[in-house]
Amino acid sequence: MHSAELTLSRARQTVAFDITQAYYRILLDRELLSVAEKNLEASESLLQLSRRQFETGLKPLTDVLQQEAETANSRLAVIQAEEELRQSRIELQKRMQTDPLSDIDIQTIPPEQLKGLVPSVSADSLIAAALQNRADIESAALESKAAKWDITRSSSARWPSFDVSLSYGTNAYPYYDGRVAGRDIPPLDDQLTDQTNYSVTLSMNWPMFDGFLTRYGVEQSKIAYLTRKLDQSDLERSVILDIRLAAGNYNTAYRQISAAEKNLVAAEKAFETIKRTYELGAATFVEVNSARASFASARSEYKRSLYNLALQQAVLEYTTGTHPITSNLEYPDYK
Repeated sequence: MHSAELTLSRARQTVAFDITQAYYRILLDRELLSVAEKNLEASESLLQLSRRQFETGLKPLTDVLQQEAETANSRLAVIQAEEELRQSRIELQKRMQTDPLSDIDIQTIPPEQLKGLVPSVSADSLIAAALQNRADIESAALESKAAKWDITRSSSARWPSFDVSLSYGTNAYPYYDGRVAGRDIPPLDDQLTDQTNYSVTLSMNWPMFDGFLTRYGVEQSKIAYLTRKLDQSDLERSVILDIRLAAGNYNTAYRQISAAEKNLVAAEKAFETIKRTYELGAATFVEVNSARASFASARSEYKRSLYNLALQQAVLEYTTGTHPITSNLEYPDYK
């Protein structure tokens, strides 16, 4: 019974982790849509600038046409980002089993708040926590223990069994009028007191030969026990490897945020500088659009790195079966 409760507890953790993944996917898609919209605004601004410069003779018509094509591509990227967000919301509704005819309100975690997570984790401490707290590991241990006791139960058939039975009887008549066939009958309570008998039976059964059925049952129980122990060992090894992988991914994800942030600052400065140069007619179309694309890519990678860190935290919590990481990150409630 307890093993089944532990299995149910692990199943609930799996459901929660699955929903958390879908939730973070929506938040990331929202940020990517915002990046695509800002990139479209920058493309439209460059298109207007190119048209003015063409009218004054500073830029050729080819620059205007190329910028129109870039703006169309940026607009297509916004449409694709909107579709990705729509699909992500539907996937979350499927996992939450909400009313398909109604929408759900998704609260946003500010990306800056994700920086409050711890900068690094220790795989050894997480492994110790997982081996102690994982419900499926505890369930596997109980199943192995039960399988070991099953060997003892199967072996008990080799020994004699003793049965004890106790019987109580009475010759009382179920009548209350005091006469039966012309004879006076004592009251029922007197009959139950005076006309009763007791018996105790002790029997012993010891099968001398059962066609090797007992031996066969014992061997079957041993095989079942060894199978359970192997499953338990495989599960523990798998958990240890998963935690080592998750801890490494988490530490890498945290370091990626710093690199992505520096790349974003540099890409933004480069774009602003080349844009001003382009406005003066000293930069080419290729240079300004390359800088704009790099800036948009840097913003996307920065947002991805933030939510990837949050997702790696959720992976660690799931693989350890607990909440080992302390932070000031508050998870919103679903509405």
